[in-house]
Order: sequence, then structure tokens, then C-alpha cells
Amino acid sequence: MFKFLKSGMIQSLRWILLLTVFAFVIELSVHFFLFSLNFVTNFRTDNQYFVFLLPFAGLIIGYVYHLFGRSSEGGNNLLIDAYYSAKKQIPLISTPLVYFGTIATHLFGGSAGREGAGIQISGGFVDFLIKKFGFSDTERKTLIKVAVAGGFSAVFGTPFTAIFFAFEFFNIGKPKFKGFLSIIYVSMLVDVFASVLGLEHTFYDVKTIPDFQPIYILYLIIAGISFGLSAKLFNLTLTYFHKYFARFIPFLPYRLFVGGCVVLVLTLVFQTNIYLGIGVQTILDAFDNAQGFEVFLLKIIFTSVTLGSGFKGGEVTPLFFVGATLGSFLSTFLPLPIGILAALGFVSVFSGAANTPIACFILALELFGFEIIPYALITCAISYFVSGYSSIFNKQKITNYKLFRKPDYLGKRISEL
Repeated sequence: MFKFLKSGMIQSLRWILLLTVFAFVIELSVHFFLFSLNFVTNFRTDNQYFVFLLPFAGLIIGYVYHLFGRSSEGGNNLLIDAYYSAKKQIPLISTPLVYFGTIATHLFGGSAGREGAGIQISGGFVDFLIKKFGFSDTERKTLIKVAVAGGFSAVFGTPFTAIFFAFEFFNIGKPKFKGFLSIIYVSMLVDVFASVLGLEHTFYDVKTIPDFQPIYILYLIIAGISFGLSAKLFNLTLTYFHKYFARFIPFLPYRLFVGGCVVLVLTLVFQTNIYLGIGVQTILDAFDNAQGFEVFLLKIIFTSVTLGSGFKGGEVTPLFFVGATLGSFLSTFLPLPIGILAALGFVSVFSGAANTPIACFILALELFGFEIIPYALITCAISYFVSGYSSIFNKQKITNYKLFRKPDYLGKRISEL
């Protein structure tokens, strides 16, 4: 009995030590990535002509991935594949490659996000640990969830959201909460390390949130439907650009060159740089000033061309941009404060596009406070259902119905529909 307890205690201590080291490595790596990203973003902002070099940057990124990273092109979907199949791997080389690809994309003005790099950096380290120590299938799946939670927490500074995002990330349906304590531990520890290292995240100011009234339900239903439809539009546009770029330009370097040319032409035609890079400044402005109807639509197009042609980054921050600017536009005819509509769009479009309504509801609480609960609960749920069976993560598996029963969808990936 004593030997059993002693053995179990040692195993638990080893596991905790492993997770602690892993959390520190994630935070240190993502911290360096975010520092680099901030530097190149400021540099490009001060040197707007760099966008003219985007096609040539695409050529270089394409050749690097063609030579060294063909197995790493799946992005965040690599983690979903690895979760469902032990034969699928997340190559360690994907960590430096996604760092290089994302930094280069942002330096020259590609319209992309950053969470994709954070999660893939974590995923590369996890796969290395799995190969090194030969974990069981249950432990392997827990570590992959830990990678998702740790990467998300490090990038956005929202540890509670990261916990639930790690469970909803892999499928559309009921999350499986196995490994809950490990995921909580790493997500919170990453946030602690970030505070110690002095990492600061963007603050979004809603200003005022009025007391909830029954009439608001009607306004929130309209807003939720709008957010869900824009999420679906984002997913479909990104999917089609990716599909047709790959079909008509199979060679990755040329595909990226053409994608860079298209982004450059769009920038010159619309004579604005607000759609390049992350676009945080426009997101912040959306909380104070009503945006035009075209702003969120053009961001969808710029991001779909950038990521669909093969540039690196992520979809989540562009979704924040789309949601915040759409919500800001809706304030021109919905009698709700502009700040709260921008905030609801910020989380709800993400909810519909990624199929992560619980995580997005928690995100609203972490970013905007408890007063937003009744508002976010309605819009996040409606957006999730209205967006249908589409996703920015096309390897997600459908394990439960959404609004309508589709028995032939169960067990299939989004990409198989």
C-alpha cells in the first residue's frame, strides 16, 4: 500500500514538474514572438512602402516551407489531427517555421493574426515531449489540449478563456473535460509567468454597459444573427480562397507571390493600410467611433487572400477586427451603446467562426466584466448556431447537432462536408 502511494506521488510530482517546465517554455517562446511581432508591426507602420515587398516576401516564405516544412503547412489543424490520431505528428520544425512565417507576413503587411503561431509553437514542443517520453494515449491527448490552452493564454492573456477554448477547439458539440486540472494549471501558470515577465496585453474599453432591459433581447437577436452570418461568410470566403489558390497555383512559392500581389493591389485600390497586419488600432477605434459597412467586409477579403494563399498568422485577431467593426456599424441603427455592440461583435463573431461559444462567453467576462453577461450569453449562442457547420478550423469533428439535426454529419470533419 505504502509503495503504491509512494509510486503514485512520484508520478504526480513528475507530471507537475513537466507541466511547470512546459508552461515556462511556452510563455518564454510566445513572449519573444509577441515582442518580435510588436517590433515588426511598428517598423512596418513607420515604413508603409514595405507592403510593395509583400509578394517577394511570399516567395521566400513559400520556398522555405517548400524545402523544410511541407509537413507543417496544416497550421492549427495539425493539433486537431494529432489529437484524433496517434500517427499524426506536430513536427518540432513547425515551431521556428511558423515564427519566421508569421513575423515575415506581418513585417510586409499581410492581413493575419497571431494566435496561430502561439498555438503551433506550443504544439511543436508538445510533440517533442510525446516522442521523447512515450506517453499513453490519454496523456498525449491531455498534453495536446495543454498546448492549445497554454498558447492561447500566452498570446491573449485570458487564462480562463484558454481553458475552455482548449476543450471546444477539437470538435463541434459537447466538450470532453478530461485533463481539466492539468489544463487549468498550465493556463494559469502561463499567465503568472507573463505577469512576472512584464508582458502587457491590449485593453479594450467598453465605457458603459446599461442595465439589461427586456427590449434589448430583440436588438441582441438581430445583432447575434448578423454576427453569425458574418462568421459564416468569413469561414466560407477563407475556405474558397484556400481551395482555389491551391487548385490553380499548386506550387506554394508562386501561390504566395500571387497572394501578395493581390493584397498589394487591394491596398492601392482602396488607398488604406488599416487592413494590413493585426489591425489592433482599428479595433480600438471601433469602440468609440461608428465604422462603415465596408470595413468588416474588406477585412474578410484581405485576410482570406492573405491566409488562403499561404501566408502565416492566425484567424482569431482578424475575427476580432471583423466583429468589433461590424458591431460598431450596427450601433448606427440599433439603440445600444457603440462600445457594447463592438464588444459583443468582438466575441460573438469568433464564437460562430470557431464554434467555441463557451470560451467566447468567458472571453467577454475576462475582457469586459460581469455586467456583459446577459448580452454576451445571447449573441454568442445565436452566432454559434447561425454560423452553421463551418469553421476556421476545418479539421474539427462534428460530435453533436447544432440547430438542425443532420445525422449524416455526425463523426465527420468540417473539411469532409
